[in-house]
Amino acid sequence: MKNDKLFRELFSPSLKKTFSIMRKTAFLLILGILQAYAVDSYSQKTKLSLDFFNTELINVLDNIETESEFYFLYNEKLLDTERKVSIDMDDQPITAILDNLFTGTDVQYTIVDRKIILAPEYLAKKDDAPAYPVKETGRNINSQQQVVSGKVTDEAGNPLIGVSVVIMGTTTGTITDIDGNYSLEVQSGSAVLNFSFVGMESRSTEVGNRSVINITLGESAIGLDEVVVTALGISKAKREIAYSSQDVKSDDFIQAREINIGSALTGKIAGIDATQINAGPGSSSRVVIRGSNSLSNVDGINQQPLYVINGLPMNNKSNAASQNTTGLNVDRGDGIGMINPDDIETISVLKGGAAAALYGSQAANGVILITTKSGQGQQGIGIEVNSVANFGTPSIYPVYQYEYGQGQNGSKPMTQAEAQASGRLSFGSKMDGSDYVAVDGKTYPYSPVSVKDNIKNFYRPSSDITNTVALTAGGTQSNLRFSVSDVRANSQTPNSTYNRQNATLSVMSKMGKNDFITLKSDVQYMIVNGKNRPTVGYAEMNANWPVYLLANTMDIRRLAPGYDPETFVESPWNPVPDAPNSYFVVNRMGNEDITKRYIVSASIQVDILDNLFIIGKGQRDFQNFEYSSYVPIGTLFTPFGALNTQNGQDEVTNLQSTLHYNTSITQDFSLSAFVGVNSERIFNKINTVNGRDFVIPDFISLSNL
Repeated sequence: MKNDKLFRELFSPSLKKTFSIMRKTAFLLILGILQAYAVDSYSQKTKLSLDFFNTELINVLDNIETESEFYFLYNEKLLDTERKVSIDMDDQPITAILDNLFTGTDVQYTIVDRKIILAPEYLAKKDDAPAYPVKETGRNINSQQQVVSGKVTDEAGNPLIGVSVVIMGTTTGTITDIDGNYSLEVQSGSAVLNFSFVGMESRSTEVGNRSVINITLGESAIGLDEVVVTALGISKAKREIAYSSQDVKSDDFIQAREINIGSALTGKIAGIDATQINAGPGSSSRVVIRGSNSLSNVDGINQQPLYVINGLPMNNKSNAASQNTTGLNVDRGDGIGMINPDDIETISVLKGGAAAALYGSQAANGVILITTKSGQGQQGIGIEVNSVANFGTPSIYPVYQYEYGQGQNGSKPMTQAEAQASGRLSFGSKMDGSDYVAVDGKTYPYSPVSVKDNIKNFYRPSSDITNTVALTAGGTQSNLRFSVSDVRANSQTPNSTYNRQNATLSVMSKMGKNDFITLKSDVQYMIVNGKNRPTVGYAEMNANWPVYLLANTMDIRRLAPGYDPETFVESPWNPVPDAPNSYFVVNRMGNEDITKRYIVSASIQVDILDNLFIIGKGQRDFQNFEYSSYVPIGTLFTPFGALNTQNGQDEVTNLQSTLHYNTSITQDFSLSAFVGVNSERIFNKINTVNGRDFVIPDFISLSNL
């Protein structure tokens, strides 16, 4: 009986209800645990490798978003995205990477699924959250009539920390706290509040008679629907490409510009190391994507990416100086440095191997796609004028000791011969202001001369001025753009100049029934002229030697003009003949180069069906160059002078044809396929003539050798 009673009680309606609640509770608990595990698993299992040195924080965050499914949410007014950071971590979880990036700052992070929310530490304390500012000029907050408060969440109901809440048309605003709450005083019900947060769509709403306004922000679709140019030169939505791609618009690099567009990529795209060879304006750029991939060619010349203009490879042959010790090397620039930045619409960097598949081994280091402006979208006639001027001076100076002066073995020079023997040695006695003899044979106080002053006295401020005028015209079926540009630059090295002129014409026309034929043509013509470009290397024609090697009691201006005005023989300053007098180099030696180049391309696209089309393209990249450098009679290392001349041609011809097919299988799944063929022809010719010993002084000609 007791057992029956127990059995009946176990299955009584009240206990059944209790068991049901327990089962549901257990199920929800297990489900919550599984969901928590699923949320945490991606952040815990995902490992990333980063290698950045002195890079802006925004570029590191962009790289994390590109290489993973994480994306960042933050208030751009509260996060210093331009802060320079260095990080070298291999196969580490996101938490370790974030700890490294934000150690020593007031930034805290919260990981919600694949969202990473960045906010200042003080937002965790609601009472400390500031407004920015809550007072405007001539207006007191006590006169405000209405207080509005509320909560800002994402579409999943999660609170958003650090959302900007601003009264439109004013500078009055506040930010949400750790729970997504805000409170703000407004003047009247006609005020409009704007809610903005990086990574989310901005929203605006009128206050009206409401005192509580809760807002839900949706994730921004920017980037997924953005149109990018593929490796084939075809525009597609970014969500439709299967490889890593980052883009730079023209406005990002034409304001404070570099003469060489390759160098302008620095800080614009994550994972790119872009530098310029320090050989004056117009010198070559070194662009490396995702680090060097070879232990050889450490100079980076053969680690460069492939440049593709409007869908076809471009000749980026570098005329950079080689790494040897002659000092006769002159960097005459590279192919990308001849392109006018004002003619560029977008630059896309393709990092994935799949993106470079079309171009084979020449794209092993990545691809940089350049799309030039075409006037597309222009209705009627338009004129564009762009002028930019840049000026530069040295910003970092070496630090020397100024206790012991010129000389050696603890003694200062007391004769001209002793001074010339120790012209770059500062191992003399302690400087006391007494007399000593310098390299010019004159007596001066034995006192320190700052290397900073020598640098300022020898070099001059650099400058480059760029002027571009463009004419655009267009209609419904055709458009064109014609531009001319002029660049005039002066190097910091005296008597060194660089000039470049560009002319570009782009034409596009659609014809036939339903515009099934599209014709495009682009012509670029460039003339580059460099005079007395700074030489790089160990010695001889390198004017930089004395500037930083001169003994610390010597004023570099004592070496001017660098030669004897009667004999024109170089004035010595040290015992090494190969280390020339700086003023002799800039006043008596010389080099000059001129390059004329044109790039002509044409393409035709025929739409066979709505989803089937064929494209044919052709491009010829041709340049003719002449170069000469001379050493006059009177140098210490080549007493009777020398002349080097070189001329040649470079020609690259590309032909390409591709057949494309696109179809939608379902609403969320589509198929794109293509087949094509490419032919490339490369032709080079170089003539070099060198000679020594001029017969007639200062008559610089091969016939005078």
